[in-house]
Amino acid sequence: MMDWVVQGAMLADGSGPMDVGIAAGRIAAIAATLPVEAPVIPAGGCLLTPGLVETHVHLDKTCILDRCTAAEGSVAEAVRLTSAAKRSFTPEDVYARGRRTLEHAIGWGTTRMRTHVEVDPASACAASRACSFWRATTPGPWTSSFACSRRRAC
Repeated sequence: MMDWVVQGAMLADGSGPMDVGIAAGRIAAIAATLPVEAPVIPAGGCLLTPGLVETHVHLDKTCILDRCTAAEGSVAEAVRLTSAAKRSFTPEDVYARGRRTLEHAIGWGTTRMRTHVEVDPASACAASRACSFWRATTPGPWTSSFACSRRRAC
């Protein structure tokens, strides 16, 4: 039995419209027509794709444009402004900004994410602390990778 059925979707190989049955979070059946005994998501001939994968994001540095007024547009300026902004990061602040980014990404179809966060004593290790909150409160599989600055652990 299917948990739900995506009905009338075009597939990446150009076939379709097809019905795609989902059971226990996995594709269980693909056919031109599936018996409908579960909730239906009408695709209306739209393309059905696998979940998106974000392979490199810095969740600890998302949503800080309001704190960084760029004038030059250079990488050196971005590093300088970000470094200054990090001094005011708290675990709660980093968590809230990162969570907002996660919610947007999930809402647009991202199902896997690898984040890099700085283990930085200058920010009282706010990013590494927030990362453990993201892992505990965000559904779905994702991994984190810690980029260590100053070779010091928090």
